[in-house]
Amino acid sequence: LQIQNDFLHARQYEADFLDNWRILGFDEAENRFVIPHTQAVESAQTQLTALVRLISRNNISQFDDMDVTVEALAPLLDVYQTTFADTRQAIQQRVGAGGIEQRLQRHWEALRRYTENLRDSTLYNYILL
Repeated sequence: LQIQNDFLHARQYEADFLDNWRILGFDEAENRFVIPHTQAVESAQTQLTALVRLISRNNISQFDDMDVTVEALAPLLDVYQTTFADTRQAIQQRVGAGGIEQRLQRHWEALRRYTENLRDSTLYNYILL
């Protein structure tokens, strides 16, 4: 239950980060959500390791099915952690200096400036929408 609870916390922090990085800014969202996300995943990994040790020490046939399931969780948790780290890095690159977010903003502003003085304001109005 502790592993499940830690993982659910990690997923909530993940969702909070993805929902709020634009509103809060990347650094603030990272402090609020990525750091506790990492702690929750590390806690789940620690609990999982302890459970694997407990099962392997107690060679009880009732644990055989659980052993297979628990052993399968570790690589899945690693993949989840790596995938989230990749997502975080992609967002950081997107918002960083020279990132796509800033380039798009510059292009949008240039297009807006170009169209705002046209005689027919239709294109400008479409851009504003």
